[in-house]
Amino acid sequence: MRISAISIDMFQTLINVDKRAENIWMAILGEEYHPDSIKKYIQDYYIFLSKVMGKVYERNEFINLRTIFTNVFLLIKHTNNYNYLAEEAADILMEEHSKACFFNDASEFLNQWNHSCQLWISSDADHIMIDPLLSKIEFDKKFISEDLKAYKQDKKDRFFKKVLSETCIERQEILHIGDSPSDVIGAKNVGIKTCWINRLKTKWIKQSTPDYIIYDLMELPELLQKIEG
Repeated sequence: MRISAISIDMFQTLINVDKRAENIWMAILGEEYHPDSIKKYIQDYYIFLSKVMGKVYERNEFINLRTIFTNVFLLIKHTNNYNYLAEEAADILMEEHSKACFFNDASEFLNQWNHSCQLWISSDADHIMIDPLLSKIEFDKKFISEDLKAYKQDKKDRFFKKVLSETCIERQEILHIGDSPSDVIGAKNVGIKTCWINRLKTKWIKQSTPDYIIYDLMELPELLQKIEG
């Protein structure tokens, strides 16, 4: 099977946002910040993000990530009695996304990429988060949720349906790579092959499973050879 295009997620696949967690929470909490609580801050964020995104996926109306992040930080604030402004916290988070660095294996992969097929960036992002990073990558197409007005795990699969409608490549010739269930579930729902980048070597717990698993992006060239026979 020929792969004519690789669609790849941005944040936590190419870009290591978690590495900026301390910067994010120090800026948000100020004097309320405690270094020994960083794991709790991160855990709270992902728990409430999952809850908010779950509701967003069910909606027919698109709302941008700044609004979503604001709602997440409101929930965190009320749960923990913090004093920050949720809107300011959302702006800090988005700015820190734009300042984050590439994973080492992502930099190595992009530097050695031989352009054997098209490379697409497919990201749930607002432009303020991602535009400063896009200038650092050579890619053929970009699909950003703020433009498409849909997220990857949208209930009606609008994100990846729009990806297919805006390209001339058959779905069976596309491989989507990402770190999250939304990458796998959304792409598989429209018949696109999926690859889960599992750097932390965790267990997959969702019913819809990835077609392929890699633990380092430098494994991708070998995987492509196997897929194409």
